[in-house]
Amino acid sequence: MKYPLVVGLGIGYYLGTRAGRERYEQIVATARSARDSRLIEKARAAGALGVERVRHRRRGPVQLRLLDDVPRSA
Repeated sequence: MKYPLVVGLGIGYYLGTRAGRERYEQIVATARSARDSRLIEKARAAGALGVERVRHRRRGPVQLRLLDDVPRSA
């Protein structure tokens, strides 16, 4: 009586993992095509430019404050 149950669970598991793998491959393919799209590339470049602008603006005052804290010898 337990043998058919175990076989049934095994078959169900196998079929479920195959379906899961196919869905996973579909999601990965969609993500790759989205990642490689021009729209995403432009958004990524714009984000990097914005980050660089903020870093450039913040760099000046921080460096000056750090230099003010350094003790001067002689």
